[in-house]
Amino acid sequence: MILEEFIEIANLLDVYSELLSGKQKEYMIEHFENDLSLSEIAKNNNVSRQAVYDNIKRGINLLNDYESKLGFYKRKKN
Repeated sequence: MILEEFIEIANLLDVYSELLSGKQKEYMIEHFENDLSLSEIAKNNNVSRQAVYDNIKRGINLLNDYESKLGFYKRKKN
């Protein structure tokens, strides 16, 4: 993931985080805001790295879907 994509996801997370499941929100905040690796998040939560990856991947897809339908971030940015 390139830096621009990382920043975009972090900004979308700021706008739409309340619409995510508890674990998706927790893992995404730890990864995108607290800069923890997937392995660190997995260890802290006693889950597999794959479980963290899957939750983050689904979360990213949801954030992009919410933005395409609602457009709050685009409006906020302008």
